[in-house]
Amino acid sequence: MTNPITNTDLAAVEALEQQATAGPWTFEVEDYSINKVRQATVEAPHAVIALVIGDSAECDDTAAFIAAARTAIPQMATRIHQQDEELAALWHALHCGRWDCKRCAADDPIIQRCRLLPSATNSVRNL
Repeated sequence: MTNPITNTDLAAVEALEQQATAGPWTFEVEDYSINKVRQATVEAPHAVIALVIGDSAECDDTAAFIAAARTAIPQMATRIHQQDEELAALWHALHCGRWDCKRCAADDPIIQRCRLLPSATNSVRNL
């Protein structure tokens, strides 16, 4: 099992992503006489990002992953940030217990959804 990603880890990956060649990247296979060369490339200006040399399905998968990661990693980082915000709002809604709280009274759709659920409403009121 791998260790969970920390906020520091996520910030480091996001910094690397910001410095990397802009995407999207594509995956291409060029067939040479000895080996196939798999490339993760960017269209404009055309540049080779990574070369994976070999003749196996694993090489195809590796090059495809490298190309897909350029778009997937920023999307996943955005989703992690969204989930962190949702978790913080729900944690507050479940543990605040004050109906006059300015944060709870705000038009926060996550908290509003939480209040519509009978079990969540009862939990908050019983705190």
